[in-house]
Amino acid sequence: MTATLTSGPTAASCERPLVVFVDDEPGVLDGIRLALRPVRREYRFLWANSAAEARALLDTNDVDVVITDMRMPGATGADLLDAVRNDHPAVVRYILSGEASPELIMRTMLTAHRWLAKPCPRDVLIQALNDATRYRRLTHAGDVADVAGALTALPTLPEKYLRLRALLTDPDASLDDVAALVSTDPAIAAKLLQLANSAFAVGVESTSVRDAVARIGLVTVGQLALSVEVLRALDPGEILPGLPATALDAYGNAVNEAAGALARPADRMVASVGGLLSQIGIMLQSSARPERLRRAHEVALERGIALHTAERELYGATHADLAAYLLSIWGLPADIVLAVASSTDDPDPSLDPPFDAATALQAARLVVSHGIDDDRGFPPTDPIDDEMRAAVLRWMGHMSEGDR
Repeated sequence: MTATLTSGPTAASCERPLVVFVDDEPGVLDGIRLALRPVRREYRFLWANSAAEARALLDTNDVDVVITDMRMPGATGADLLDAVRNDHPAVVRYILSGEASPELIMRTMLTAHRWLAKPCPRDVLIQALNDATRYRRLTHAGDVADVAGALTALPTLPEKYLRLRALLTDPDASLDDVAALVSTDPAIAAKLLQLANSAFAVGVESTSVRDAVARIGLVTVGQLALSVEVLRALDPGEILPGLPATALDAYGNAVNEAAGALARPADRMVASVGGLLSQIGIMLQSSARPERLRRAHEVALERGIALHTAERELYGATHADLAAYLLSIWGLPADIVLAVASSTDDPDPSLDPPFDAATALQAARLVVSHGIDDDRGFPPTDPIDDEMRAAVLRWMGHMSEGDR
């Protein structure tokens, strides 16, 4: 069964999401209130004129999202979101500001999930609310929001981290050189796509890493790579005991390539990016909740089931759910988020490529897990029946034909 994205909260939601807007100018809040009238039955809103008022509201209400101005008397928006992150880590944190310099954005990259430009068009603001709350059900099914909220620096492999830093100091390095390297690392790629689709957005979504690098610029990419608070080199043995991080990297890149090969031409970019980002939920857990990942891995090995199956049984949510939740609140394009969200579902074995992006990613996972006998050893996967195995062989044949 394939996951679907909805346009916003549904009637089936246990309660409408609660959003707090913070701005020291009452007229700005009045304008936002008027703009959001079309969705007043889908969300609940609270309004605050200062960081202190907002914190009082957070302490006495079950808030889902905080959207704050940046510059306010007393505590700034960044100060507020830093406090929210510490005291209420599951709350989604957005900045709505007329001042969005690269330097300011870089200083708040871990505090704010997303930047929105002020004035913000109504449709952009409503879409941002949808992105922030689309996977809200997961915050009730498991501890996804807490895992995401506990995130500090994104883990990346030391070799790629050092290569990127060296490349960015090379005067002869081109945008394409940087994009090619970033396209092999899910943490760096995810962070650049987050920036390109929020703080640096210019009305057009960035679905490719190259577009994101071009939009952000090599200078800002360099600032990102040099910030130890944003990226950190991952211990090669940190993912799981006895499992080098390079195994997950090899697996993710294999899924990336297979997804691109199985997708129809119009969906190849989204399928490939989805393949790259589909493993970021595992990397995030290794950083923020390593005991959670280890327990699921142990259960998967003991019972001969997939890692995501063990995660769903233990926690009510999988590493794909965690990745989709984080990418959604970061404002990445919905088709990428959908592909990642459904990446652990099984495709219809009667279908043949070229596939849409989500199906291509599902098929790629099975091709890499069951069609390539290289004793990869990770991640554990569910057994497949004869019909699905035959489908995997057909799909591999399609990929071989495409190489000729």
